[in-house]
Amino acid sequence: MNQALQDVIEHRRTTNVFDPNHTISDEQIEHLVHLATRAPTSFNLQNWRFLAVRTPERKAKLRKLAVGLRAFAINQTRNS
Repeated sequence: MNQALQDVIEHRRTTNVFDPNHTISDEQIEHLVHLATRAPTSFNLQNWRFLAVRTPERKAKLRKLAVGLRAFAINQTRNS
């Protein structure tokens, strides 16, 4: 196995705290989306949806929706 790939897999991290003042350029976002779309998907469906959220108001709205989806997923798992 390629050592660089092994390092990425073994050292991946989940980040839950972000610097609200840090910004990235449109070019960086486009590059990250380009890289993300190279990941394999089940049955090669390529069913990605990406949002670049920049304003504090939109971030708050997305955060609220994400928390709601997590609660929904937990309830669905329990009811299965």
